[in-house]
Amino acid sequence: MGAVLEVPIIQGVSLSSTYTPASIIKRFIAYLIDLLIFYFAFFTPFLSIYAFLSNLPISSELNVLKNYILNSPEAYLKLLVAYFGGLFLLLAYFTFFEALLNSTLGKKLLNLKVVSDKSKISFVSAIIRNLSKSVLFFILPYDALLAIFNPSKKRFFDFLAGTKVVNISSVL
Repeated sequence: MGAVLEVPIIQGVSLSSTYTPASIIKRFIAYLIDLLIFYFAFFTPFLSIYAFLSNLPISSELNVLKNYILNSPEAYLKLLVAYFGGLFLLLAYFTFFEALLNSTLGKKLLNLKVVSDKSKISFVSAIIRNLSKSVLFFILPYDALLAIFNPSKKRFFDFLAGTKVVNISSVL
């Protein structure tokens, strides 16, 4: 059923962990939780500060934003900066938590973690595996399809990064 993976925790010390690949449903729920956390804790404050500093109109009425875009030549640039800034902030959220803790907040809530073929997930591996969940979001459906039909439940970007998402169950 499960495989045994040697995961060095501290240099020279290793812990045997029994793991099973995390289900696609559990991973999807963790991703939705992460998106909610990200939206309220990181993106909303970022967008509010950015809108204030760049004099973007803040309104719930679409006509106000529409008129601003149509009448302001720099509006497109400001909106593009906000859009791509948000995507890179999302990449930073996933990268930071997975590189430092091997798990995002959503994964922690569902007892999942990211493991690597190496002893510790590097920042580069964390960036690679999270590109399709952030900056290259338009690839995510295809990336997820690979995980659905792959017995190891790995997405393409997990293959590239040398990582996988597993259920947590440690045995000392």
